[in-house]
Amino acid sequence: MFMAEIQSIRQIKRTGKSFGFFASIFLKSLKIIFRSDRKIKMIHASFSNKKLHNSTFIKFRFRNALWYEFENVNTDKREFSIPKTGFLERRTLIVHGFFASKKYILTFDETLQFEKRIKFCQAAENIEIYNEHPAYASGLLIRN
Repeated sequence: MFMAEIQSIRQIKRTGKSFGFFASIFLKSLKIIFRSDRKIKMIHASFSNKKLHNSTFIKFRFRNALWYEFENVNTDKREFSIPKTGFLERRTLIVHGFFASKKYILTFDETLQFEKRIKFCQAAENIEIYNEHPAYASGLLIRN
């Protein structure tokens, strides 16, 4: 019963944008428009390879999100399955809010323990800031 409710990203892509998709976006936007804080914030994100054969189950939730874009597929679903990923594969999730978007990088590292699962989904600007500062070997920073 639980397995039947999970849609794959391919099934979501085939259904396209339906009336229900636009209706849910409209209703969510009515809720968000009256909030004082409209920033997109991650509440939780996780993945699992254990329950589905040859698939990875992704589950996430964001505050003030209207819809999500994953692999060029727009959806309002907060959980779906994708074909099984590689060990350190990275994919992009774009969260669209009320006149705002935020890009997240998903890293499918199975060695992460449950407490460290927050590293699975990180904001792209945090990763870019981290990568801007190159790491130098300790021998290079010698004073003259």
